[in-house]
Amino acid sequence: AKQGDYFTAASVALDLLQDGETLYHLWKHLEMIDEQEEESKLDGLLDGIIPIRLVEHGDNMKNSTNVYVVHLADMTVGCLIKGGARMAKTLRKFLRKNEFYDPARACLMLAAATASAVSDDQEAVASVMGTRPNYNEKVDADALLWPVKCLLQIGIARNYLETALLLLNVTVPDELRHRRRAHQMQEEAPTPLIPGLEMTKRLVTMIVASDIMALDMLLDCVDSQSQLRYWQSLDHETQLSLSLIEIKSSFPIIRSPEIRAWVREELNMCLKKEADLPTSWLQELCIACMTNAGCDINDLEIDEHDEEVLQTSTLSGTSGSEIESLSATRMGRVGRGESISFDGSDEDGLNKVKLEMVETRNVLMPSTSDYSLDYDLLIPCLLLLECRRSPWFPN
Repeated sequence: AKQGDYFTAASVALDLLQDGETLYHLWKHLEMIDEQEEESKLDGLLDGIIPIRLVEHGDNMKNSTNVYVVHLADMTVGCLIKGGARMAKTLRKFLRKNEFYDPARACLMLAAATASAVSDDQEAVASVMGTRPNYNEKVDADALLWPVKCLLQIGIARNYLETALLLLNVTVPDELRHRRRAHQMQEEAPTPLIPGLEMTKRLVTMIVASDIMALDMLLDCVDSQSQLRYWQSLDHETQLSLSLIEIKSSFPIIRSPEIRAWVREELNMCLKKEADLPTSWLQELCIACMTNAGCDINDLEIDEHDEEVLQTSTLSGTSGSEIESLSATRMGRVGRGESISFDGSDEDGLNKVKLEMVETRNVLMPSTSDYSLDYDLLIPCLLLLECRRSPWFPN
């Protein structure tokens, strides 16, 4: 390790810990082993050296208190961190399964690596990435933020998530809040590798996706500069952007009672013309509310045949059976509510109104029972869009 060969140092430590699975993962990921059958290359890595005895009390490894095992586990974590982005996957695997490393020490090392990763110092960034400085090369955001993923992994595996988030709040408070640092206010300040808002959204997405309690813990973090809780410490543009972050086909942030109350207040102020909300954000909020409720909004997309039927204000040239067939084909759920009949004529546009009612009703019927529509957000949002004569769905 003193010579910078962190791969070999980590391999030795893993072999002494008798963690063959993680050792194989390290070698395989770094393409030191090409085929599954070549795992025998790892056999005898430390021939002549007696492995440390992990079990001291019967067969229960958890009862082992061997200080050397703890030191070896901490050394493994340190070497894998120093190995940079190419060893990050192996590090996450080790952090998830090993029970002997010191979580507090590992969190501190990863917090320091995170600070270096988001800094303007190219040499510090290269050190975290495990590469040489390249001032012309673009850095992938996901690869750059590997220390954050590992830090959150410790939080989940060792019940250290609150500590991990507090460290992030202290180490990278500006990046968490889309806020420029003091030295970045200068005109000659270097351009950050990742735009500020994109960096903030990626950090918050990682945190919220890591655990069901992570969002509440993040909201409880206090900004040392403003002495405000997390959401109150953000500017309005950042609040709008973060509120509608999508994770695994849902919008979990607006489900938080604190954020939901903020959204309701924003909509209320906009209705009173005391504030102005972007139309695009209102449209996204409508989709978010329906998506969270399990509504099938994809059926609202209008294809070529639908456009021919609906392009005029009346449907005098279309039979009632065709309209009913169109609705049944597009929605597939016409029979879920009250049946609507069509009389075959549409001189006053009544059939078109009926068709729109059927489609709207079916879309507003959630496909799952986990969540219901949040009408307190959806109705004022639709009213604002109607006042602006703007569609709530793009097409």
